Amino acid sequence: MVSRIKNKQDGLSCWIREQLTKNHLNKTAVAYANKLVRMAWAILKNGEDYRTPLAQ
Repeated sequence: MVSRIKNKQDGLSCWIREQLTKNHLNKTAVAYANKLVRMAWAILKNGEDYRTPLAQ
């Protein structure tokens, strides 16, 4: 995902692009994986469906 964001404008792609300006590719990949796990954990914990964020 990190290497394929190109010009996507969704919130997660913009977040990854911002991280890439601050950090190395490997560190950004780990941060992205951590973010996905935290999102999955929150969904499982609350028993809700995923809701796309309205604004970033």
